Amino acid sequence: MNVTAAQIENMKHALGLPRSKKPYRNRFYTESDDKSWNDLVEKGLAGKRSGWEEDMSYFYVTEKGLDFLGVEAPE
Repeated sequence: MNVTAAQIENMKHALGLPRSKKPYRNRFYTESDDKSWNDLVEKGLAGKRSGWEEDMSYFYVTEKGLDFLGVEAPE
C-alpha cells in the first residue's frame, strides 16, 4: 500500500504521537477536501466526520490504520 511519510506523520499526529509514547487522542481537524487525508480514507486507514465549519472535517485513524502503524487504540 502506498502511504507517504507525510501521511504517516499526520496519522501519528492525530493520535498524539510522538508527543506521548502511547496514543491519547484520535482526531485531525483540517479542510474537508484535504487530498492526503481523503486518500487515507479511500485506503481504509482513516475515517472522516463533519467539522464545526462547513468546509472542515475531523479525520481519524481507523482500526486498519492503527494496525498499519503498529499502535494500539487510545484509551
